[in-house]
Amino acid sequence: MPSGDVGFVFLLVIHIVSVVSWMGAAVLFVIVIGPALQKLNAQSRADFLLEVLPKFGRFIQFSSTVTLIAGITLLGYVGSVDTNLLPSGLGLLLLLSGGVLGLVAFIVAMIVVVPSSNRLASALAKLRETQGQTKDTGLSEELARFQDAIRGGSRAVIALLAIVLILMVSGTYL
Repeated sequence: MPSGDVGFVFLLVIHIVSVVSWMGAAVLFVIVIGPALQKLNAQSRADFLLEVLPKFGRFIQFSSTVTLIAGITLLGYVGSVDTNLLPSGLGLLLLLSGGVLGLVAFIVAMIVVVPSSNRLASALAKLRETQGQTKDTGLSEELARFQDAIRGGSRAVIALLAIVLILMVSGTYL
C-alpha cells in the first residue's frame, strides 16, 4: 500500500473502524449484555431494554451501513484509481467472497436484528402501559420470540463477520 495514497488509507480506516464497531456491538450484546440480562428481575430487564434497544438498533444500522458503503467505495476506488492495490487470483476471490458474506451479514442485521429490537422495545413499552391489567394477551410469548430473534440474528451476524474477517485478511495477504 503506497503511503501517499490518502484516499485509499482514509477509506480503509473508515471501513475497518466501522466493521470493528459493528462486530463489537454484536459480540458485546451476545456475550455480555444478554447473559447479564438473565440475572435481572423482569422490571429491571424491561427498563434496561427500553433504554438500550433503540440506541443499539440505531448503532447497528449506522455502523453496518458505513461498513458496507466504505467497503464498496474502497473496492471501486482501487478498481478505478490504482488497480495495483488489488490482489490478484485467490486473494481477489477471497476479498470478493468476504464482501458477499458481509452483505449477507448486513441483510441479516437489517431484516432480523434491528426490526426485532424495535419490535421488542415497542412490546415492552406496550407492556409497561398495560401493567395494571390482569389479562394475558400473549405478550410474554411475543417478547420471548423477539429476544430469540435478536439473539439468533446477532449470533449469525457474528459468525458471518468472523468468516468475513478471515477471508478479508487472507485475501489481503495473498
